[in-house]
Amino acid sequence: MIKMFSTQLQGVFQKIQQEEEALEDGARLLAQAVKGSGTLYTTATPKAAGIEAAARCAADAPAGCTPFPDDNNKDFSPMDRVLIFSAAGEKEALTELLEQAAASFVPAVVIGPEAVDVASAEGVEAPIHIPTYATDGLVPDLDGSRFGDGTTLAGLYAFQLLALFIQDMLEDAE
Repeated sequence: MIKMFSTQLQGVFQKIQQEEEALEDGARLLAQAVKGSGTLYTTATPKAAGIEAAARCAADAPAGCTPFPDDNNKDFSPMDRVLIFSAAGEKEALTELLEQAAASFVPAVVIGPEAVDVASAEGVEAPIHIPTYATDGLVPDLDGSRFGDGTTLAGLYAFQLLALFIQDMLEDAE
C-alpha cells in the first residue's frame, strides 16, 4: 500500500511539474509584490488552511508573506498580490476568496485542484491557476473508495516549485 501511495503521489508531482507555464506566470505575478513595494498576501479555503500556514512559514517562503486581512476596509497597494490555496470540493469558498481579492483590486494566484471562473475587476488580471491534481485519495480500497489524501503534499509541492521560480526571477532581476 505504501508503494502504491508513493507511486500515485509521484505521478501527481509530475503532473504539477508539467504546469511550467502556470508556475512561471504565477511566479512573475507574485514576484512583483516581493520585488516592488507591495505585499504578498496568503489565504486559503478551510480545508487548505494547513497548507497556507505551512507555506507562509516555510524557510523558502518569499519575504514578507502575510495573511490576507479579513478587514474589508483595508487599503491595498496596486503592487499587492494574493496567493490562495484551495482543496477539492471548496469551489464556493474559493469563489468567495477570489471575489474578495477582485473587489480589493488584488491580483491572485491559486494553488489547488479546481479552477473557478470569477469576473475580475477592470484593470486586474484574471486569477492564475496552478492545478494540484489532488481531488481525492490516491489509493483505492477494496470497496471502491479511495484513501491516502494527497492534497496537502501536492499543495506544498506546487508552492515549493512556485517559490523556486520566484527566487530565480528575483536573482535574475538583480
